Amino acid sequence: MHNSDDAAIVLVSIGTGESYVRRFASAEGYAEVFQVIRAAKGLATDTHKTDELLRKITQKRKDSYFRFNADDRLGKIKLDCWKKARRSRASTADEIQQITESYLDLPEVTEKINRVAEILMQNRRMRATTDRWEERLFGLKWHCLVENCPEGPLLRRKIEFENHLQNYHDFGPVADQTPKMREEYDDLIKRGKYEAK
Repeated sequence: MHNSDDAAIVLVSIGTGESYVRRFASAEGYAEVFQVIRAAKGLATDTHKTDELLRKITQKRKDSYFRFNADDRLGKIKLDCWKKARRSRASTADEIQQITESYLDLPEVTEKINRVAEILMQNRRMRATTDRWEERLFGLKWHCLVENCPEGPLLRRKIEFENHLQNYHDFGPVADQTPKMREEYDDLIKRGKYEAK
């Protein structure tokens, strides 16, 4: 990410409320098919075991794993449930929003969110000090504008382009360039910048 051993690796897991798979009851025909479908949906949303595994894997690294999971009211909303608002009942979307906002308002959750933001900001600041920050952030590439260069249209990373100029066009190492060569070299790098769309 930013070539720094000091960077924190952060895993953020966002749940949809507790959801546990029910065991199969004995059934035949269509009832059995519906139970299989119901169980498959439950497996897709049951992240409890994955959460436990990630906690175990990351337990030696402080502040490396954060789990955000609203209470079980959210987990009880069925995947195929989508109800419009009625006089006495909120819509499914409004219900999900209310449950989620209540969860996010809890002081311990706010504290966790702030800690994740702090770690990500520290990582970003470290990344911004590297040579490739601007290149990655803006999708920049470089192409050669030396007249009649057969590799001119080829888009490269900045370091590759610098190597191309130094070796293919005989600019040599920057430390050995004359002031005039350095001026031309810097100009080619400046003009060769290409914002990839």
